[in-house]
Amino acid sequence: MPNVATLVYGACRNDAPACIEYSWVPTGQRHVINLTTAKASDQSTDKAEKATHVQVYSLRNGRYGVASSWQFPVGPAPGGKYLASATVIASGRQAIGYAVYEDGTAAPPSTVSLVPIDNNFNCGAPGRGGATR
Repeated sequence: MPNVATLVYGACRNDAPACIEYSWVPTGQRHVINLTTAKASDQSTDKAEKATHVQVYSLRNGRYGVASSWQFPVGPAPGGKYLASATVIASGRQAIGYAVYEDGTAAPPSTVSLVPIDNNFNCGAPGRGGATR
C-alpha cells in the first residue's frame, strides 16, 4: 500500500486566483494548493496511507467555488483498493474529480457545480469568504 498519494489541481480562469483545500480520507490532514494568475496547475504529494477518497473542503476557480465540501470518488471504495493519485480540474462553473487506485484502475469521474463566491474567499484561511447565497 502506498504511503503517499499525489493530488493535481488545474483551473481555467481569467486573471483570478484559484485554490483547493483537501484531505485524503481517512487521514483528515488538510492540504492547500494555491494557483497564482500565472500558473494553471500544480500538484502536491502527501502522506496518504490507505486513502480511499479525497475530501475537498474549499475550492476556488476565479469567481466561482464550491458551496459546501465535496468528496470523491462517490460511494464506497472497491474492496482492498487505495488511491494512488487524484486530479481535480475546475473549469467555469464545475469541477471534475478523477481518482486512480494503486492497481492503476480508475474510479468513475465525479462532478460538482461551482457557485459565485465573494472576493475574500481564500482556501484554508480562517474566516474565508465562501459561496454567496
